[in-house]
Amino acid sequence: MLAYTRQQLLPFTGVDGRPIYVAAKGRVYDVSSKASFYGPGATYGVFAGHDASRAFALHSTDPKDVENCSIDGLNASQLVALDEWVSFISARYPEVGYLVNTEEEAATANVKIRAEAAAANASPASAASPASAAATKRD
Repeated sequence: MLAYTRQQLLPFTGVDGRPIYVAAKGRVYDVSSKASFYGPGATYGVFAGHDASRAFALHSTDPKDVENCSIDGLNASQLVALDEWVSFISARYPEVGYLVNTEEEAATANVKIRAEAAAANASPASAASPASAAATKRD
């Protein structure tokens, strides 16, 4: 899982072979498996590459509601609608990241994330995976 700024999320629209990412409530989801809904020209394609929190809360596909992702000023029923959207998306699509405010925050977080992943892959526990153990038994 990586950290993204809203600006860094913009290219993830399914164009040029890129995955399709949609963010809501600070979490980034890979919705590429439903390109027919979220891809270029699709009904929900306006959400691709964006934090769609406000638009989800308002049940809106209006680009102005996607561009303004702030949930400030939403009423209780709109916040419930947002939570319902997030539940729907998180149950169907993998979470691939989270949003941060600055490129510096993203860079710092991603260095740490990659270092932790590298350390986990180099640990003795990963070297003795079931697949490697099975291969050893066959030899």
